[in-house]
Amino acid sequence: MYHREPTWLLLPLFVSACGTDAALSLYSPGDTARSRRGLEEHCFYGETTLGRVPLSRIVHAFTATEIDEHLDVAISFNRDFVDLSYGVNAVGWEGSKKGRHNFKDLVGSDHTELALYDANGDVAFQAKLDLLTDSSAQTSGYATLGVAGGDGELITGSEDDVLGFGTSLHDNFNELGYVLLDDSPATTADYAENADFPGWTYFVEYRLSVALSAFGDAGFGRAHMEMVHASPSKLGQNTVTVIEEGCPDPGGEGDPFAPCADASCLDAPGGAPDPGGEKDPPSNDPGACAADSECDAGETCSAGVCIPAF
Repeated sequence: MYHREPTWLLLPLFVSACGTDAALSLYSPGDTARSRRGLEEHCFYGETTLGRVPLSRIVHAFTATEIDEHLDVAISFNRDFVDLSYGVNAVGWEGSKKGRHNFKDLVGSDHTELALYDANGDVAFQAKLDLLTDSSAQTSGYATLGVAGGDGELITGSEDDVLGFGTSLHDNFNELGYVLLDDSPATTADYAENADFPGWTYFVEYRLSVALSAFGDAGFGRAHMEMVHASPSKLGQNTVTVIEEGCPDPGGEGDPFAPCADASCLDAPGGAPDPGGEKDPPSNDPGACAADSECDAGETCSAGVCIPAF
């Protein structure tokens, strides 16, 4: 697997709920230049015991490197529905069907389902994404298996189009190294960070990178989900039908999702590489450049390499 160093954001960008076509230029020191455009977020609401509330959010953007072009997608859940607190430190799980939340609940059946449509309105890619499963691929003994194992399943499309995948629980265990099988870090009702476990996230999040070739000549159209699922959820409803509506103001009082105005939710902590089918870099660095004039038509020179111009 091709290794990427931590990614640094060079051009900060304010992102509105309706998205933007401005480009984000990113650089991985000693490695790969990237640019992002078309960052959008879409929120999905459901009827629950708390009333009509936003339960999930999809963020996506186009990413270009000298290796490929692809679509990055991140899904985040409202922590009033499901979170990564468990054991004696579970937060707000009294109303669940079990009245508690254990680590084994997260590795037993938790997943999310995502559909990606092409611009003609046809489903080009649909899959269930695994949250975490027993796996010898990581020293922790656990890993997300994406669409190819555990609770993950490819429904429509090709596994060859999956360039990477990740989840927040995988990050907690394997990027941050906190292998907690009984109790999550102690926290407060509003999820204050535990100083002994810095960086642990209580948000349930999934990431997926899909090759643009998956959408054919039509190109990418939209991302969609029809339901959210957690076994159990905090609300006594494990599966809730959802419909898309406008997102709350990012960072506002009514926003229940993880911050993503800087596109950070599309990457693992520190820009670490996600597992999956990442491609090897091109041999002999054919995309190296010092100026735009050294790149092909439709490309620009960014941080020493030629990438598609947006």
